[in-house]
Amino acid sequence: MGKFTISFDFELGWGAIETGLWRRRERDGVYHDLRPALKRLTSVLGELDVALTWAAVGGMVAEPDMLDFDHLPDAFRDKTHAFLTDAAPSTWDGRDVLETVMQTSVPQDIGMHSFSHTRFWVPDYTAEGKETDLRKASLALAQFGVTPGSFVFPVNEVSDCEVVEKVGVQVARTPPQRPTQFTGKLLEKVLGKTPSAKRHQELPGLSLESGSMLYYWGRGRDWRLRQQLLKHQVNLGLKKAATSDFHLHLWLHPFNLVEIPDMENSMQQLLRKAAHLRDAGKLEIVPMLAPG
Repeated sequence: MGKFTISFDFELGWGAIETGLWRRRERDGVYHDLRPALKRLTSVLGELDVALTWAAVGGMVAEPDMLDFDHLPDAFRDKTHAFLTDAAPSTWDGRDVLETVMQTSVPQDIGMHSFSHTRFWVPDYTAEGKETDLRKASLALAQFGVTPGSFVFPVNEVSDCEVVEKVGVQVARTPPQRPTQFTGKLLEKVLGKTPSAKRHQELPGLSLESGSMLYYWGRGRDWRLRQQLLKHQVNLGLKKAATSDFHLHLWLHPFNLVEIPDMENSMQQLLRKAAHLRDAGKLEIVPMLAPG
């Protein structure tokens, strides 16, 4: 029997501090519209008895007096403070959305996505700075009774695994190996080549899980074609998982539910299909780390 996992990079606007994309999303009402969409999704999770992984940015759920960033390289410290000044509270304060997830009738895996979402490969970002960042994230989540054991590297930039292990993380998601050319990615979807998640023991207390796949088709004029190709790829992955030990691991952002055309409906359909296979004894639906 195979496995199916969905992990969310749970970050509101924090993941777009460097690019500034949070401004467009805020203007389009994405972060505002996320709130009711998240309630609808967690209702479905409760109905289906499904647990997902939610890797939360610590700054998003921190009390205001915890929002200092002196441990970051100067440029990123300044950008983060500017973000908190310029953005609407609903863009950076996600204490309410974390509470929505935690109120789901089925316990969810609340993981960690760092405190500031600063990339680990940033110049002058020391191991000590990264450890401070992760410990601050743990403290912010502890206020909600969460001890995070799962982790997603900001922007999938993997480094300093010793630091990640040191703060108590047990499993971290790493990026899959993918073709570098668009034609390769498109051909991969047409042919239905779906990556299988694999886990290996990187350090005595830390496992790394590779082979996840981004569940996303964008907003361009060809989004329907991209959606159909991706759904085809995912359906083949579910079939493999239902007939073997294949592990299909998809990831996305919660705000994609309202930003990307037909994403919320497609996600609910996907969850129902996976739950049907599980109820037939053909599939396990598992988060990155079992809650509790």
